Amino acid sequence: MPSIKSSTRIPDGLVNACRQGRCVLVVGSGISALGGYPTWHEVVWHLIKLTSLKISPRDLSVGGPGDVVADLIQTNLGPNLQPELKALFAKRPIIGTALKALGRVPFSGILSLNWDDTITQSFQHRNPVVVSGTPSEDLAEAFHPEQFIIVKLYGDLSNESFRFTDTELRNVLIRHQEFARFIASRLQSQELLFLGMSAPSIIQFFKVFPWPLEMRSYIMLPRDTPRSSRSLEEQSLLAGYSTNIIRYREKHADSGLRSFVTDLEGKVRRRHKQPKALTRGTYRLQEIRLQNIAGFINLDLTVHQKTVIIGNNGSGKSSFLRAVCLGLCGEHPEAMAAAAPLLRVDQSKGSILLKVDGATFETELTRTGGAVRVQSRASTPFEEGRWLVLGFPPLRGQSRRQATLRGMDALPANQDVSRSSVGDVFPLLYGGTDQRLDDIKRWIVFLRHFAKDQRRSAAIIESFFAILGDFMSDTTLELAETSDQPLEVRVRTQDGIVSIDQVSQGMMSLFSWVGTTLERLHEVHSKSKDPKNEPMLLLIDEIDAHLHPEWQRRLMSVFGKHFPKAQIIATTHSPLVVAEMTMDEIVVSTRDEESGAALLVPAAVEPAGMRTDQILTSNLFGLTSTRANSTQEEITLYAKLNGKSRRSLREEKIFRKLRVKLQNLLKIGETEFARRVEDAVSRVFEQSDPLEAPLSEEQRLQVADFLQELDLPLEVDSRDRRTKRTYTKKKSPKTNRHGKGRKPREKAAKKSTLKKRASGKKRGSSKRRRAKK
Repeated sequence: MPSIKSSTRIPDGLVNACRQGRCVLVVGSGISALGGYPTWHEVVWHLIKLTSLKISPRDLSVGGPGDVVADLIQTNLGPNLQPELKALFAKRPIIGTALKALGRVPFSGILSLNWDDTITQSFQHRNPVVVSGTPSEDLAEAFHPEQFIIVKLYGDLSNESFRFTDTELRNVLIRHQEFARFIASRLQSQELLFLGMSAPSIIQFFKVFPWPLEMRSYIMLPRDTPRSSRSLEEQSLLAGYSTNIIRYREKHADSGLRSFVTDLEGKVRRRHKQPKALTRGTYRLQEIRLQNIAGFINLDLTVHQKTVIIGNNGSGKSSFLRAVCLGLCGEHPEAMAAAAPLLRVDQSKGSILLKVDGATFETELTRTGGAVRVQSRASTPFEEGRWLVLGFPPLRGQSRRQATLRGMDALPANQDVSRSSVGDVFPLLYGGTDQRLDDIKRWIVFLRHFAKDQRRSAAIIESFFAILGDFMSDTTLELAETSDQPLEVRVRTQDGIVSIDQVSQGMMSLFSWVGTTLERLHEVHSKSKDPKNEPMLLLIDEIDAHLHPEWQRRLMSVFGKHFPKAQIIATTHSPLVVAEMTMDEIVVSTRDEESGAALLVPAAVEPAGMRTDQILTSNLFGLTSTRANSTQEEITLYAKLNGKSRRSLREEKIFRKLRVKLQNLLKIGETEFARRVEDAVSRVFEQSDPLEAPLSEEQRLQVADFLQELDLPLEVDSRDRRTKRTYTKKKSPKTNRHGKGRKPREKAAKKSTLKKRASGKKRGSSKRRRAKK
C-alpha cells in the first residue's frame, strides 16, 4: 500500500529536507496567483471565450495543461495561442511577503509548470540558471554542482521553447534525452514539495515523465476540502505514491498557501540561517547489480566503506570494476566506447544498476548490429560533477611524454578541475597504463612556484610526503627540488637525489595513486579546511601491485587513517591486505561450476588474527599448502612411505633421504627465532617422552641452558626452581639495600649456584630433605 499521510502541521521531515538542501520545489499556477497572475482555471476560461467551443464552467477541468480542454484550445487558436498568452502575462510580478519568505527557503532546485517569472524573481538573489529544454540549450553550466537551477517545464512565452499541453512536454522529454536525464538526476535522492497545484495536476505531473519517480512527496492542499471528495483524491488519484498531504485552512483566496509558506520559512530559518546552493553531498555507493555484463549473468552485491575483492585471475574482478565505472559515466559520449567489450557476447541486452544513497541509477546496454548503444535514465552525481570518483588500473605511475608546464597553470586550460570529471575513471575504464604522473608533477611544481598562498601550498606538499612516509616507513622519500623549465620533480632517497621517474616501480605506484587522490581532493574541495577528510570513491585494480609485503600489510590501515571518509573498492591477490579487513568487507570472485558464470560471494572466513599462511590455506584463497610445489610433493611422498608397514630397499633409501632433508623444514615456528627455540626444546624431548611424564628438574635446567645459548634473558626462582623465559627488554641490574649495583662477589655466587644446579647438586633446607625421604 502507498504511504499516504494527512497532517495539519508542517512535518519535521520536510523542514529537515529543506534545511539540508534535499528538497525540490514544484510550483503550479497557485504560486503565480501570489504574484498577481491568473490561475490556470482563469487562463483556460479566458481562452475558451476566444474560441467557438461550447464549454460551460462545470465542464471545465482544473487538472492542468494536460487535459482534453487544453488540446481543444490549442487546435482552435493555433498560432494565435502564444501571442495571446504573452499579452496575458505581460506585466511584472508582484513579489509580496509570502513570495519573499518562499525565496528564503534553501530549496535544492525548482520545477515550474508556469510561464511567468514569479518564481524566478522570488529567487533572484540566488542567481539561478533557468532551463527550458530547447535543443540549442547548453546544459553544461546547469550541471555544475554549486549552481541553483529553475526548470520551466512548459518553456518560455518569449521563444520557441513554449509548450501548452502535456503531449508537447512528453515529446520534448523523448526527443531531448539530455534534458530528460538532467531533470531525473535533479530529482534523485531529493524530496518534492508541491505548492499551488491540485491533486489531479500532481498525478498528471508524475504521468508525464517516461520513468518511475520514487521519492517522498509533500503536497499542500486546502483544508476545507469536503471529506468525501478528499478521500477520493487521496485514494484514487494519489494511489501508488509515497505522499504526505499537508492541509491549511483558507479564510479567503490563497490565505492557506500564504500561511503555509510563511510558517515553513520560519521553521527552516530557526535551523538554517542562510540559504545555500546545491552542494556536493556525502555520496556512498551501496549496491551494484549487473545483468549480462562481462562474465556476470545476474549479480547483486552490497558494498561497504571498504570492500576488497579476491579471486583467481580471469574470474571477473577487473571487469566488475570497469562495469561500475561505466555505470557512473552513464551516457557520456567519451565513455560509450567501453560498453561493447562489457556486454556479454551471447546477449543483446544488459544493464548496470547502481544504488547511491537510496537513489537508483540504471544504465542499459543494447546491441544493434555491430554497435552497442548506451542509455541511462538519469545522470549520476559523478557525471554531474558532484561526486569525486577516481579509478586506477594495475599499471600505475608512468609518464606520457616530456611534460611541460602550461604557462602559469598546472593543468589544461579547458578542464574545470573544481568538478569531478569522467576522465577521472578513464584509466581504469579503458585499461592500459595510468599516465597521470605528469599531472602530479605539474601540480607540485605549480604549488611550489606559482600558487598565490605559498604557506598553504607548502603545507599541502608536506602533507603529501608525510602520507607517503607512512606507507613507506622503512624508506626515505622526500621532496628535494623542482623545476618548471623543463618540468622536473626530484626526490631524496637512500641512493641520493633522483628524478621521480627513476624511483622503484613500487614507489612510483604509490606516488601515482596517492598523489592523484590528494591532488583531486584539493582541486574539487579547494574551500574545505581539510580536503583529506572529504568523501570520495576510489576504484583500484590490484591495489597491492609492485609493493613490498611490509607495505602491503600497512596499506589499508594507513589509507583509512589519512582518508577517513573515502570509500574504496579494490581487488587484490595479497593475503596481507586481506588480513587488515573484516569478513564483511571481503568478497570472493569465483565461477559457477555448471554455467561457468562469474560470481561474487561474501567471504565465509574471518581473517582477523590469522597468519598469512592460514589465510592462504583457508577458503578465502583455497591453497592446499603455502610451501613450494616441489617441497609439497616431497612431503606427500614422505608421508606415503612413512605410512607403509614394509618398504622396499629403494623406498627405504628414498624415505631416509627425505627424512634428513625435511627434518629442518617441518617445523611450526613462524620466525627464525621461534624455530631455534623449538629446536632447543626438541633436543631435550629426544632424551625422554614428554607425554609419559613431565620434565624433570634436570631437563628444565637443560632447557634453560639451551635458551641461554640463544642470548635470552633468564630469571631463576630459587623457591620453586622453575626457569622463567622473558622476551622483553633486559631489566636494569638489581640494587642492594645501599642503592648500589650488585657486587662482583654476589654475581659470582649467583653463577656458582647455576652451575651446581646444572650438575645435579641439590640445595634446600633440612626439613625439605627429610620430607622428601
